[in-house]
Amino acid sequence: MTDRFAALRNLPRLQLPVVTPPAPPPKKCKPNDLCSCGSHIKYKKCCMHKTLNAARDNNPLAKMQELMRSNKELAATMRKLTNKA
Repeated sequence: MTDRFAALRNLPRLQLPVVTPPAPPPKKCKPNDLCSCGSHIKYKKCCMHKTLNAARDNNPLAKMQELMRSNKELAATMRKLTNKA
């Protein structure tokens, strides 16, 4: 007697992807909390400036304003140099 499920046993097995749970959101530090880097110093004295600088550096509007400011300074310097000559 032949096995009715022999053809099913020869099929390749389906590999399901391993699902990992999402990482918890990072803890938001208040200025007077201890810093999350483990230094046992208040956040405002330790890493707060790094966070603020990173946010400013990633802001396209701040980059544009900095470029405009430097262009104005360059133009003023060029005017001074051409007026002296």
